[in-house]
Amino acid sequence: MINKRFGCMLLVCLLFSQLFIVSYTNAQLIVDEWQSETDDENKSKYMVFFHEEIHHRVLEMLGVEIIYQSENLPVVTVLASAQAIQEIQKDLRVAYIEKDQRVQVSYEITNFSEEVIIGNQQQVNWGTDRLHAKNAWDKKLYGIGVKVAVLDTGIASHRDLKIAGGKSFVAYTKSYQDDNGHGTHVAGVIAGQHSKVLGVAPQASLYAVKVLDRKGFGDLSDIIAGVDWSISNKMDIVNLSLGSIDTSQTLEKLFEKGATEGIVFVAAAGNDGASIDDNVVYPASSEHVIAVAATTILDNRATFSAQGKQVEIAAPGNKITSTFLNNRYVQANGTSMATPHVTGVLALWKQQKPLATPQELRNLLAQHTIDLGVPGRDRSFGHGIVQVPFFDTPRIQYFSYLRAPFSPEQGSIDYYISPTTKQQLESGSFKHVTIQVGPTDPTGKSEERFFEFKSSSHTSYKPTDISNHWAYAQLRDFLHADLVKGYKGLEGQNFVAPNQSITRAEFTAIIVRALNLHSNGSGKNFRDVKVTDWHYEPIQIASQYGIVHGITESTFEPSRPITRAEIAVMIVRAYGASVSFEGVQKLLTDIDTHWGHNEISKATQGGLIHGYPDFTFRPDDHSTRAEAIAMVHRALTQEQTSLASKADIINTVLQYERQRMLLYAQSQTTGLVAVNAEYATGYYLGLVDALDSSLGYWHTTAKPVLAEDGKALNIVVQDITLQSNRMTKVQVEISMNLEFEQFSEPEQYWKHGTFSLRKMPDGSWKIFDYISNE
Repeated sequence: MINKRFGCMLLVCLLFSQLFIVSYTNAQLIVDEWQSETDDENKSKYMVFFHEEIHHRVLEMLGVEIIYQSENLPVVTVLASAQAIQEIQKDLRVAYIEKDQRVQVSYEITNFSEEVIIGNQQQVNWGTDRLHAKNAWDKKLYGIGVKVAVLDTGIASHRDLKIAGGKSFVAYTKSYQDDNGHGTHVAGVIAGQHSKVLGVAPQASLYAVKVLDRKGFGDLSDIIAGVDWSISNKMDIVNLSLGSIDTSQTLEKLFEKGATEGIVFVAAAGNDGASIDDNVVYPASSEHVIAVAATTILDNRATFSAQGKQVEIAAPGNKITSTFLNNRYVQANGTSMATPHVTGVLALWKQQKPLATPQELRNLLAQHTIDLGVPGRDRSFGHGIVQVPFFDTPRIQYFSYLRAPFSPEQGSIDYYISPTTKQQLESGSFKHVTIQVGPTDPTGKSEERFFEFKSSSHTSYKPTDISNHWAYAQLRDFLHADLVKGYKGLEGQNFVAPNQSITRAEFTAIIVRALNLHSNGSGKNFRDVKVTDWHYEPIQIASQYGIVHGITESTFEPSRPITRAEIAVMIVRAYGASVSFEGVQKLLTDIDTHWGHNEISKATQGGLIHGYPDFTFRPDDHSTRAEAIAMVHRALTQEQTSLASKADIINTVLQYERQRMLLYAQSQTTGLVAVNAEYATGYYLGLVDALDSSLGYWHTTAKPVLAEDGKALNIVVQDITLQSNRMTKVQVEISMNLEFEQFSEPEQYWKHGTFSLRKMPDGSWKIFDYISNE
């Protein structure tokens, strides 16, 4: 039957701030007016989709005019009367029929005198700078050989743009020249070349696919034709800075077809950010399309940026300078401006990994982001703001039983322990090993190194296996505070392995780190713990404090999985003086005769360790990493003695933020490294170092705006949600207005969320995490 759901708004997702006032005309009125005109002629446009192949004779017999025929699917766009369509839909060979619809987006150019004036020097847009595109350029990655289709209002001839080809699907012209400006602006963000605006992928091949006309009108059938053309012409990436409030069956099938052909589709999430509901527009809402949200120069969500579970990635979309009609340049706002940033990054990845599938490219985007907003993927930023990594030269992977020469210039060679050479590894290691080859070492000596998370590598500091875990909060705290280490997988992904068993050595190390214990003399020596072992020091320290005694007088068995009883005993020994073990006595039927009976009773009574619903404790069962970390976390946050001073906690946050803002105001960006090191640790240290290095563009141009009271920075401490001797959490709200030379209005810097702090070995407090309330 006829699909009438596509009575939609086909919106060009743009908002030209200051330069343009964008007014959205009532969509229903436009549709009604347009429909009344076509009804006078008694004919309208429809998409007719056949089950297998197109049957032209059925259409010809009814006097139906074929306007467009797909090269990739059995679908045609026709001009037909309602009576003819009723006859066509009776044919069993027809799968469905969609009616074409059309609406208008209008904008008003208010003042060309506010047009951005760019000097003679080449400009790197703040958005391009924010993504670290230079990381790719330094490796000679510019998007060379990557074909990018821009489905938009066309692309105008411009000194900063090189158009490789294209096609027009609007009725009034065969030229793909832009007569609106929107498509040209989008194209400049992707591949602005050399004169004054430099795009993310300046040597990508741009194809102008004109599907919107000079007034911003667009037909669904023209979008379908543009996507179809992109598939036939073997595009690598398709940029869709446009949107609709409804879906299309035909477009969905084309997206599926395109994905199988290796095409990545990227679309604007939409500009209705004021709504609290999920309102990502189509096609961004399609599972086959990457939905892009917009951020400001201060990494806030742009107020206009749509939100929803479909948002996959975020990119700069506020006050973006790019190419425009008649060799001019303008600043513009919108998720339309964010989308081409992501398209450009994909072009860089595609040049570096030409055989990567669309899903593999999407995974790479997700893995190389800075997480903004609430932890993990969220409805405002998706996985976070996209980043261009330090691309490595290609590395050759070898299996351990193969011999092969290698070049030191490659820097590293990966090998994996194969099933035929399987062996037990030492505790704390993983099967993925990297051999580091010194380029200046004439002997070719190599060094084995096991991966762990590094706080200075924030963009890849995202484990893939804990987001939906029952112990997510505890795992995140310990991981971000550097109390537990993670692993690097075969494809470069990070993970924590929460359901994997934890060894005696690993658990001992976690206890020692959590308590900030230091050596106070000579510990016990075990013949199976060598001085060169990574776990030698924590076991020595734990034995000095009486936390561990060994399995026998001479053995520790560091690589053996730890049991639940051993964990209970070690926790009680470690926290006995600082944690209250008062509570309701738990009935456990299997511990009365166990050697750890007393400690198990205390730990369960204090709520640090839980039994099972059948009233058993199962003391000799092995514990998983998640279970062990959760137990230590409970003990850490339940310490009752020497509670952290509220004043010390608040002062740490206030002093840190004030010093950072002072350095920003004075453009003393080099001092930020020292301030970060003084007040931050672990994950948060990596985060702020990454942000500061990428925000250097605004550090040197922004100036704080003083309020009436003479202060620039406003900080309100709302609540301390956790207060213990070693770990604490404080909710704050921070705001400050900043002026930029290139912007006519100030931008607001703000934080509204929770800082997590831990006490360091020297007694100072440092921030190890921040979770936004957005």
